[in-house]
Amino acid sequence: MPIISFRCHTTIHLAPLVNQETIHQDMDRGQQLMSRINQGILREIKPKNPLVEWYYWKDKHTVADATEHSLFKMAQGMLSPVENDNYRLEEIEELNNAWAVYDKKLNTFFAFDPAITTLQKDEKRNRVLVVCEDKELGLIDVIEAGALLLECLRAFTGIEELCFLPLNPDYYIWTGTVTGIDGLKMRSNGYAGTWLLLQSESQVKKLRMLATIYSMDYPNLVDSDELARRLAKEEAAGQCIRSRHGIVLFTEEGLVYMDGTNPDNDWELKYPIYENDCYYEMLRFAYRKQVSGELENYCAWKAWLNKDFT
Repeated sequence: MPIISFRCHTTIHLAPLVNQETIHQDMDRGQQLMSRINQGILREIKPKNPLVEWYYWKDKHTVADATEHSLFKMAQGMLSPVENDNYRLEEIEELNNAWAVYDKKLNTFFAFDPAITTLQKDEKRNRVLVVCEDKELGLIDVIEAGALLLECLRAFTGIEELCFLPLNPDYYIWTGTVTGIDGLKMRSNGYAGTWLLLQSESQVKKLRMLATIYSMDYPNLVDSDELARRLAKEEAAGQCIRSRHGIVLFTEEGLVYMDGTNPDNDWELKYPIYENDCYYEMLRFAYRKQVSGELENYCAWKAWLNKDFT
């Protein structure tokens, strides 16, 4: 996803969304909420399914433009499927020879173009990531590589001494306040979203529990299991937060609050457009307001967004 550029404006546009029903008259509340997520969420969390993500490598990178130290350049000889207790790694001809990792325990896929994928290590945390990033699209996707996945990669590429690059200094591993689930974020642009790093069945269980909370606490808003699961992932990624009566979404253009008891209480605030990214300050402010019970307070958010972040 390209990095979003924010430039200074002389005025800050703050507009309450008075009544969602007048805007989406043909939608029920659940459809309105899903529409909001699909149209404006910071970054849609993609399923780990190579068939869904085919468009990323439909224009296959060649040997000439392969990233230095990429897995493609490291590979030696013919590539044959390999697997161990946790993973299966193979080349998929139908996806223009993309490589795909199947996690047997979590039942997830991670497919990537090896020409633009490198192994990057966070030395501080001693964690290795398989990072697929394009010069134009930016960070495409990422998965954490523990000992068993690295074992598969060594067998698959035919090279024992894998090359580990330092983690891109613009990336850092962020831990969700509520779920404790890690994700990869960009320091320079918090609005770009979060790439979740699900590593265990216990973390998947946490997401299921969070989805259940959304279904039970907001029955007038969350009317399907699909929507509940989506909101759980968005919260784990720091892209939405729950209040007593409703849900606040952090979208690319501003904050959206949808009330679970009365649509007339919905509101929307446009972000001020600054050179500096205020996403992380905004997230910390949201957690404080969640604790104090003021997360739904339109005036408090309006006053905070009028601060000078430059």
